[in-house]
Amino acid sequence: KDMNALVWVFPPAGSDPRWVLLPRFWWPRATADMMRSKGRIPIETWEADGAIRITDGNAADQKAIEAQVYEDCARFKVMGLGIDEWNALQITVNLTEAGVPVHRIRTGVRTLSAATKQFERLVLEHEIEHGSHPVLAWQAGNAPIK
Repeated sequence: KDMNALVWVFPPAGSDPRWVLLPRFWWPRATADMMRSKGRIPIETWEADGAIRITDGNAADQKAIEAQVYEDCARFKVMGLGIDEWNALQITVNLTEAGVPVHRIRTGVRTLSAATKQFERLVLEHEIEHGSHPVLAWQAGNAPIK
């Protein structure tokens, strides 16, 4: 029922020091309907603009996500794809067997602390370009800052 994300990260090119993010999001229809009923999230606008894909059912549509990964791998030179191990065994196996360079990521302080600090530094130095993606902006707006 959670929102799923695929975010491609492109390193700086030429004289531009910014890292470019290309985010893609999915939400099961049941969750989107529940969030829509609360009235605080512009889901219809996001969906109409292509910022999020609402999928049928009440669980993550891993086939839709997997299809997008294959499409993007054909389009971009993918150096690696980090996947949260939790509930992703089948998609991980499928992508690996198809030749996608998958890296299993165990989420937690120990494994993500250094990456989070690096990302925070890039954000504070304005070296992240995300195209003002509305779902990404909504998520960032809901992230607590200590």
